[in-house]
Amino acid sequence: MPSKKKYLLGLIGYPVKHSLSPLLHEAALSYHSLDGEYRLLDIQPEQLAVKFDELKRSGFDGVNVTIPHKQAVIPLLDEVVEDARSVGAVNTIVFSGGKTVGHNTDVYGFSRALRDAIDRENIDTNWSKSVLVIGCGGAARAVVAGLCEMGFLDISIFGRDFKKSSNFVVELANSLGPRGQLLIEGSMLRSVEQLNEESLSAKFLLVNATPAGQNGESLPDWFSEALARLDKRTLIYDLVYSKTEYPTILEERARALSLPSVDGLDMLVYQAARAFEIWTGRVVPTDCMKAGLRRMRSD
Repeated sequence: MPSKKKYLLGLIGYPVKHSLSPLLHEAALSYHSLDGEYRLLDIQPEQLAVKFDELKRSGFDGVNVTIPHKQAVIPLLDEVVEDARSVGAVNTIVFSGGKTVGHNTDVYGFSRALRDAIDRENIDTNWSKSVLVIGCGGAARAVVAGLCEMGFLDISIFGRDFKKSSNFVVELANSLGPRGQLLIEGSMLRSVEQLNEESLSAKFLLVNATPAGQNGESLPDWFSEALARLDKRTLIYDLVYSKTEYPTILEERARALSLPSVDGLDMLVYQAARAFEIWTGRVVPTDCMKAGLRRMRSD
């Protein structure tokens, strides 16, 4: 009899030791009684090309991609499917038949989690269609694409490194096609310091697509000042997630100001489920993945 397939999966980024992805994918493998493992692979930016070439020869079936490689990995791939090409960022890679194929499951994960949060918090979606996004990396690209799909076209984008990312909106608008052309009419990339000049009284949503507040680090002053000026109906969506039952730093600050908030855990689960399906062809119930996270948080 042929030996049973053993899946070798992983996550590349820097740093990745904090990631909960192994819990999610090990739960999915167990649910389908599949043999396999999920590894965390710390790869510094200057090592990406060499290490990725080694990965291709190491028997991996697929890897997820996180900060700071979601855009940098694209030139190293043999193929990038439309869902990733239109966003300009890859978070899931398939190794098959000697080829490397890039996908993006973050857009799906973000949109699904946002809809859940709106329902759970019973937020009126009619009072505003204006959105604020902090960040201009691969995660922010997926966020903006997801917002466009959901009909949010008045999107203001603020980058922490304005000089480095000055072409972000133009690049994204071009890659998103007609949706992007609508987007660019209502959007500008500005430095975070200019948040103090922004009218924040009528924002439906603020999305943190940066690592700000990750690993218990304090929020920058400009972030705290912006939160204090938001309407109490504004939903705060922090892509950072907490490993414990306690909220992220941003969530904690938002709740102190009576602002509804959600962290990035549901997005992590939804994008992981879609990635697992791409790698294995198996659909995994997200409740299965969430159960593992609940057990981890209660330990």
